[in-house]
Amino acid sequence: MRSEHEPKRASTEIERALDHNGYVVVEGALDAACVRRLRRAFEAAPVQSGGTQHVEINDATPEIESWRALEHHLALVAASEHILSRPFCLAGIHGRNPLPGFGQQGLHADWIRVPDGRADHRAMDAR
Repeated sequence: MRSEHEPKRASTEIERALDHNGYVVVEGALDAACVRRLRRAFEAAPVQSGGTQHVEINDATPEIESWRALEHHLALVAASEHILSRPFCLAGIHGRNPLPGFGQQGLHADWIRVPDGRADHRAMDAR
């Protein structure tokens, strides 16, 4: 049984790691059954021979509820709140699967220019 204080303690540990290392590894964040369900989206996607396989997550995605649950995962929400330090919303979920021999991207932010020309961060991406 989880303690009522566990989410706050986990949030504090996540914040500390992000501030110190610039990233955080959350051991056991997803159990093996959850990972299997998430992988079904990639298995159902068109076959690709190189680069990174991209999967748009939508209502037709296999195991969509497992993907939607990530929107509320305590570790992801805590990290997002800490890094962004302002209200935010999730516009969508996108799956990326770097294929063998093509490597992974590091943590980075994707952004666009808003009409007044300011840079506006729109997405964080982590592997």
